Parts: sequence; C-alpha cells; structure tokens
Amino acid sequence: MFQKYLERLLAIFEWNLPPNLNSLDAKLDYILPLVQKDSEDLVEEEFYLRKRWIEVRDDDRHLETVLHIFMPAKEYLISIDGDITKGSWWIMPDSNALIVEYGGKSQLFDLEFLNDDFFILAKNGDQMRKGKPKYTVYASEELVEYKNLDWHNCMEELFNIHRNQLLFSAKVIVGLIIIVAAAVFYFF
Repeated sequence: MFQKYLERLLAIFEWNLPPNLNSLDAKLDYILPLVQKDSEDLVEEEFYLRKRWIEVRDDDRHLETVLHIFMPAKEYLISIDGDITKGSWWIMPDSNALIVEYGGKSQLFDLEFLNDDFFILAKNGDQMRKGKPKYTVYASEELVEYKNLDWHNCMEELFNIHRNQLLFSAKVIVGLIIIVAAAVFYFF
C-alpha cells in the first residue's frame, strides 16, 4: 500500500521530456525555464574561457564539426573542421549580452544558460521569422565526445539538471513522509 502512495507522489514530478518536442528550439523552449535559475552569468568567465565548445545543431545534414573558443584578451576562435577563423568578443556593460565579431560581421547574443557543460545563447532579433534557429547551443567538447552525444542526448543532459532537482525534492518529501509516519506510528 505504501508503494502505491509513493508511486502517486512521484507521478507528480515530470521525469521525461514531452515526446512532441521535435526540434532543438522546441526542446530548449521547454527546458530553459526549468534550469535558468542554475545558470551562471557572463561575468563568470571561468565557465567559458579557454574551453572548447562544440556547436550543437538539430540539422542532420550539418556534418561539419564547429568548435568555438573564447580566449582571454577578448580573442574568439571558430574552427570549422579544423580551419580557424579569428575574431573578437566582448560583454556588453551591465548586461548578460555578448557581442561576437568574425568574418567581417558583428552579432549580438543574449545569454540563455551557462554552466560547465552548456553555453546557450539567443541571437538578438526574431531569428525564427527568418527561418534561422532561435538558439545557438554550445556543449563542452569534453561532454559531447566523452559521451558521444547527438543533439537529442545533449538536450537530455541539459534536462538532467531539472531531473536531479526533482529527484532531490522527491527524496526530501519521501523522507518527511517517513518521519511523519514514524512519529504518528510511535505516538499512537
């Protein structure tokens, strides 16, 4: 009987991504509000400087490996299958916005999420209206290559941040229920 109540309690928590999220943008629209409170800020450069970030896309025709590296002194490197283009980057004052310049273009991005494994940006403006992705997603090369992840699995890894929070909450609730039940049983 206790198992039945525990199952009902745990069913309150959503453990899986909804199956109808078929694009990277759709999954991020669902996941980001759940994990943004765990994001770092751009001023915390130790989370992204000197790190090799692999660009994650949901386009199966995109076969190139695109690597982004943000270096000290505001140097930006983008490697496409090993061919490097240099540029620069800087943080807009008093904001979580990043300007990246390379190839004669400047782009403005807003930070959506940052931790040791993910660096997720949204290019300013309505990119979807132009037929472009809403988000620019970088995953640490270490995470992607060590676990051999595709974009679906990268999103599962990002969603694990939320799952782990739910699991902790569930354990706390179950622990409290057990304590209350033991107290009731002991005193009555």
